[in-house]
Amino acid sequence: MESDRHMGRRLLTALVLGCATLGSAFAMAPHALTGATIGIDASRFPPAAYTQQTKGPVVIKTSDIMPLGGTWQLTHLRGPGGELDGLQDDLVARSQILIGDDGKLSGTVGCNRFGTSFTLDGDAIAFTGVLSTRKACFGPVWDAERGLYAAFKQAAGYAQDGDELVLLDANGQPIARFART
Repeated sequence: MESDRHMGRRLLTALVLGCATLGSAFAMAPHALTGATIGIDASRFPPAAYTQQTKGPVVIKTSDIMPLGGTWQLTHLRGPGGELDGLQDDLVARSQILIGDDGKLSGTVGCNRFGTSFTLDGDAIAFTGVLSTRKACFGPVWDAERGLYAAFKQAAGYAQDGDELVLLDANGQPIARFART
């Protein structure tokens, strides 16, 4: 009888912990919750932690973003000397940056996944916060991720020439370069 009571407590504890873990997984990975299997459009219900407020008028137009849309690879970042330094070939090969037609950018440089939103106004660009997973990364991949996140913060403009995209700082100096794939 006593062992049945302990078994019941263990099952209840396991059920509670399992539900909490599942709920946390959906909160941390809202893209995994599609609602397709139950016929609900889950995109109408974004988790509050991922909802960002926009300040001022929205200056983004689909026609402005279309030339940037597609998949890109990070090829260069501003180095300590202020010049663009080329990334190692294996980092370039592993990097994948997806720019959507809706002003959203997501991707990886080889370790963590990240996402951000941006607005365009002529040749000016502004990124709004970066959400990222928190895997432990070391060496060149970690340096590249930190450099890219810093480039998003510093970006004030951009230049595109065919299959090359360059983020520029407030002084018009290049801080990151991407190649379309």
